[in-house]
Amino acid sequence: MSDPIFVFDKDGVIVDTESIKLRIYEEMIAKDHPDKVEEVREYAHSTIGMPRKEKFTYIFEHIIGWDKIASAKQAEVYVEESLIIYKPILAEANLVAGIREFFQNTSNLKFVCS
Repeated sequence: MSDPIFVFDKDGVIVDTESIKLRIYEEMIAKDHPDKVEEVREYAHSTIGMPRKEKFTYIFEHIIGWDKIASAKQAEVYVEESLIIYKPILAEANLVAGIREFFQNTSNLKFVCS
C-alpha cells in the first residue's frame, strides 16, 4: 500500500486566490483613493502572502499617509469588507498549474488540510 499524501493548502497551493485578492485590494483603494492605485498595486504584488490586516495597515500608513491609529482602524474595516467581496467571487479562482494532474495521476490516498 502506498503512503498517503497530505496537502497543506495555504493560499495559492491548490487554487490561485492571490490574483483575486490583488484585484480586490486595487478596487477597494480605487474607490476612496484612485490616485494611489498604482502604488498600492506595486506594494500588494511585492508582498504576496502577507496577511491582509498587515498589508492594509501599511497601505494606509505609508502610502495613503494616515497616522498609525487611523491606519489600523481603517485596515480592520477593509479586511472585513474584503472578506465580504472575496467569498462570492472565490468560485472564479483557477487551479494552480499542474494541481489537477497531480491529483488525477497519483493513486495514493490524499488528504487536503485547508
